[in-house]
Parts: sequence; structure tokens; C-alpha cells
Amino acid sequence: LLRICPPDLADVNLDFMIASNGFVWNKHRKLTAAVCLTTCFLWLTFDLNKPTTGSMGTIALLPIILLFGTHILQSSHLGEIDWKVILLLAGGQTLGTAVQDSTLLQA
Repeated sequence: LLRICPPDLADVNLDFMIASNGFVWNKHRKLTAAVCLTTCFLWLTFDLNKPTTGSMGTIALLPIILLFGTHILQSSHLGEIDWKVILLLAGGQTLGTAVQDSTLLQA
């Protein structure tokens, strides 16, 4: 495939990575990246840290508490969240847990 359609690397623009272009790793961006990476790590290693965290929901509260607690996110940002999707996902998770915990799957 590379012989038939060789990539044109001359068109790759990486200017967005240069700090002079306006992107600077300030403390808020570093903290946000650290919180996101920590949350993903805890989700990926859930079986190992389940005795400590208890559930996936507890891990999901970590970024909410840290980002709102450090004032990276403000209360005005809550209005911009698509709550319909979050409630749909939470309802699906609840129904899945209820079916799994009941004897419906063992029939």
C-alpha cells in the first residue's frame, strides 16, 4: 500500500505543538492532563484497585471533585453538559447491574 500510495509528509503541519503558537502547558492544563490520565489508569486497572475504590462510579467522581475543587471548572460549566446522554448511560449501567445481580441471566 505504501508503494502504491506513498504518504506526502511535506503536508504534515506540527505548528500547534510549538509554544510560540500560543499553546503553553500552564498549571491548569498540566493538572487537567494528570487528572484525566489518572482516571483512565484507575479505570484500566479496576480489578486491581477494586478493594480501594469500590466501583467505577467512585473513580468517575475523581475528575469531577478535582476539577471543580481546584476551580478549573466553574459552576457555569454544568449547564453546558449534555445531561441527557449522561442519564442515558447511567440508566443503562443501572439496568445492566440490576439484571446481572438478579437471577434473570441464570434462567
